[in-house]
Amino acid sequence: MLQFADISCFLLVLSYIIILLWKVFSYAFELWFGLQINFNKTNIGDIGVSDKFLFRCVELLNCNVINLPFTYLEVPIGGHIRKQQTWLAIIEKIKIKLSKWKGKHMSIAERVCLLKTIIFVVSLYYMSFFKIPTSVVKEIKKI
Repeated sequence: MLQFADISCFLLVLSYIIILLWKVFSYAFELWFGLQINFNKTNIGDIGVSDKFLFRCVELLNCNVINLPFTYLEVPIGGHIRKQQTWLAIIEKIKIKLSKWKGKHMSIAERVCLLKTIIFVVSLYYMSFFKIPTSVVKEIKKI
């Protein structure tokens, strides 16, 4: 049975030798732990690296290119945190979670408890990384 490990990596180095060593290290990881790295799902991005070097690395590693902004574990990375547009996915997630129970028969107390739980859990996860802007808080309160 094969198991896979997915990797996301951003290049901060300008050395092709480092990338070759990383490839060798990943093979050693596969042999040691018995996990196979699925390079087709692996993403690589650049921060201040030339496009030519990035695409050489992509060819070597047989992986995909990722650009900023992107999401990692549902957390927005590389976007402007103070803009409400960055938080639209989180607001939609709260709306989706709350829309599932609107048609069900629940008492007011049960609805309030569920509402507080969903808003607390979802927003707490994101607030552990970033401070939510007041405009987003107002939008969540409208829900």
